[in-house]
Order: sequence, then structure tokens, then C-alpha cells
Amino acid sequence: MRIDVTNTIAAVVLCSAGAHGQSLVQEIFPHGAAADYFGWSLSADGDRMAVGAPKSDTLGYQDNGLAYIYSYNADEDRWEQEAHLTDDPAGSGKEFGTHVVLSGDLLAVSNKAVECGVGDSGCWVSLFDRTGDVVWHQVKRFFPPSDGPDAIVGGTFGRSIALDGDILAIGGGRVNTAYGAREAVVLFKKDYPTADAWGVYRTITAGDLTNANNDGFGDPIALNSGWLWIGAPGDDALGVDAGAVYVHDRDAGGADAWGLSRKVLASNGLSGDRFGSALAVHDDRAVVAAAFRAVSGAVSGAAYVFLRDLGFAGNWGEAAMLGPADPVANMQFGWSVDIRDRVIAIGAPRDDADMGTIHQDGATYLFVGTTDGLAWSQVARVPAEEPVERFGHSVALVPDGFLSGAPWNNTPPETGGRVRYYHEWLTGVNELGGGRLSIGPNPFRDSFVIELGGRLQQEAVLRITDVQGRLCFQKAIASGEQWIRCDANGLSAGTYVVILRTSDGRVVDSELLIAQ
Repeated sequence: MRIDVTNTIAAVVLCSAGAHGQSLVQEIFPHGAAADYFGWSLSADGDRMAVGAPKSDTLGYQDNGLAYIYSYNADEDRWEQEAHLTDDPAGSGKEFGTHVVLSGDLLAVSNKAVECGVGDSGCWVSLFDRTGDVVWHQVKRFFPPSDGPDAIVGGTFGRSIALDGDILAIGGGRVNTAYGAREAVVLFKKDYPTADAWGVYRTITAGDLTNANNDGFGDPIALNSGWLWIGAPGDDALGVDAGAVYVHDRDAGGADAWGLSRKVLASNGLSGDRFGSALAVHDDRAVVAAAFRAVSGAVSGAAYVFLRDLGFAGNWGEAAMLGPADPVANMQFGWSVDIRDRVIAIGAPRDDADMGTIHQDGATYLFVGTTDGLAWSQVARVPAEEPVERFGHSVALVPDGFLSGAPWNNTPPETGGRVRYYHEWLTGVNELGGGRLSIGPNPFRDSFVIELGGRLQQEAVLRITDVQGRLCFQKAIASGEQWIRCDANGLSAGTYVVILRTSDGRVVDSELLIAQ
């Protein structure tokens, strides 16, 4: 049996998709001096986040830098400062906090990238550990390896960092290879070679590069769930500075071998795109930015979504290319990126579409994908609150919301930058489950079919809302029904949420619906 609701949706449309659904909850800033660049870097894991302020003057040193830890207070829906950390030893111009990466009870922090020579003790990455609820201790400094095949012979060790569980990856240094000095990513492993140690475990180079010192191999890097993504935005495989990404699998070539799984290129890569300029990976999905890609004639930037096993087993296939709905030249869309399940946040810190300050204001863009990850839609553009703050320089997704840094913000009372916390920005999407509802075609133009995944055993209600949760259509479904066909010419282009609930309000399943 089927329910045919042809023309019904068009008659009861109460909303339009694509509207901003974000809610600014909190402006986060410490009590610091001007030009600290608080929010330059940002990392979140669960109910904690780390924020870098590399220009902070601390301990009597100019631009020594700080890293801040915040914990989320669910009762008050606020982020509260838990600690502020500085490096030991301190020093002028170190810019501690240039990069921060949080993973559970561990925090890695890098200084400003500087040229390192053989055995140079002036370059390092610091690791902090949390004990108890709020106590953080500096437990180790990671220096460039100084001997053997892993010896760093130059470069900017610490220019990029990634941390996940027992692996810390540090990029920027160079090692000697059969092809000369090549950029490398050094992996340090916890409890190797002995308990409580963090020893050099692997050093990874890109053996196919002919001019690796100029390809930026290892800047940036991303690490999650046994996958290491290494950007090489200056790679020339598709043209000068078209860019590439090297994907390494923890167990490729043997347990903990971290062998190369695939070299990823953009399907439409061109010279100057700098594909791989920013990266994020989460489980079986990844997003890669090409911050200088031309979109609609403007060098605005773009981002690409990759899915594990797309195309064939073991592959990382390109699923979509994302760009701003209204591209602006030199906006650096893709300067920062993050991905969690079906949501992607993308920073464009030089977007000047709102306040007219040339390439200084910034914006953050949100995209949501279907369950299978094959279709993505821009659902919000969050503009800067103040001019010349470069909002979106850093981004991080958190449960029910996102964080975005504005390190150039100089609004009183504190003028050293800030981070903004938004939530309840996709009311319907926050309920997404996936697995029972199937919608096709999706995206659609004129009509679609909703399969209910088997006969319903009780009465239910089918709702279609926009991403802010505003009702567009509602239909009671009798027990025993299996599918619904809808003509929906009245839905404007954008993203909607289809939610199937039992009569007592329990969500059976939900799915995104994209109208073109």
C-alpha cells in the first residue's frame, strides 16, 4: 500500500530552506592585552576546547604566547575557563599557541615555525596532560630527532601538528633521503619503546615528489581513527601548486606500519588551487580545502568531501565539491575546516561581503550532507560580528553547535581576539539518526519517494521541516504503510529535514532532503 500526496506539499509550504539558523550563545575571551590573537588556533574534543593566543605577552616576554583550556558547563550552556598554559622555558617571540590540538586528556601546542638545523634545540612541540578534573601539566617537549635516518636536517619542525590517542604527528621538518632533503612528518608513539615514553615511531616522506622542499608536504596534517592525512598544497601533479593529499593507513603494510593508502587529487584540480591547504578527517569522512580555487570566476576557495570506500573497497573517493553560495574574490574560503558526521564547518576569514572592509571581516559557512554523504548543501553563512576581525580563522564543531575564532577582534572591553560559540543552529538536523528512511532521488527537483524501511507497526507522523525546525509539511501515517510519493514543486531550493515519529513523539528515523 502507498500514500500518494501528490501536490499536497506544494500547497502547505510554510517555510523556505537555507536561512541562517545559528544562535550566538557566548562570546569567549580572556582578560588579556590587545593583539593577543586569541582564537588564532582552536581545537575541541568532547566537552573541552583549547584556544591559542600566540601573541600574548606573558612572564615578562613579548609574544611568548598562551594556550587556554575551556570546559563546557551543560547546566548553564557555557564554556568556562579551566586553565591557561604557557611553555617552559618562556621567551620573547615564541608565539606559543600557534597550533593547538586536543585529544582526550592530552594537549599538544606548537610555537611559531622557525628554521631548524641538525640537532637544533630551538624548535619543539609541547605536550600537556590533564590529571584530575582541571590540573594540566607539561609532560614533555618534542625536539627534532637528531640522529639516524629520522634526523631532521632542516625545515620548520612543528609547523603543523596532529594528535589522536597514542600518536602525535609533527610536520615541517626535513630528512635526508635518496633524493636529497625532503619534507617529512614524524610520528611519535606513546609507550614506545618503553612504558610512558614517547619515541620516534615512523618518519613519513612523499617519495614521488621531485621538488618536495617546495610542495609543503606535511603542512597541514590531520589524524583520526587510524588515518593520517598529509597535505601537500604545492604539489604539481595537476599543475603548478594545484595541490595533493597523501592518505596513510595505520595498518597499511603491517601493524602500525602507517603505509601509504592513496594519493588524493581533486577531480578538477588546476594550477594555483593549493588543494590540501586545510584538512579535517573524522571516521570515514574527510574534507580538504583548496583555499585559492576559483569559483564562478572569483578566486574564493573551495572544499572537497571524501568518503571511505566510495568507488571501491579501501578507496577514498571524492563525493562533492563545496563552495560559497556567493563567492567573493580572495575570501579564503577553506582557510579552516572541520567535519563531524554529516556537518562541515568552513572558515573564510577574508570574506568581506557584509561590512565592506577589504578582505578583513570574515565568515563561517555550514554545510550538511545526506546520510550516505553523497550530497551536501550550504545551510548557513554566519558573518562577522565586527569589522576587521577575520572571523573564521579557526573553526571547531562541538555537540549541538560550533566554535569560530576571530583573532583580530579589538572590541572593548577585551581587545585581544575572541571565540564565538553558536548552537541550536540546525534544530532538525540535530535529531538525525539515519538507517530506516530512504529518499530518492535526493537531491530532487520535482518529486521524490520516501520509503519507510518496512511496514510500520504503529501509527506515526511524518514531518518535513527546514533546518531551523520550522514546519513545512506534516502527515499522519497509518500502521502498515511502507512508502510515500510526493510532488513538491513548491519547495524552494535548499535543505530540509524529514522526520518520522511515532504517535507518542519518539523519533523513528530522520533524513536530509535537498531540493534543487
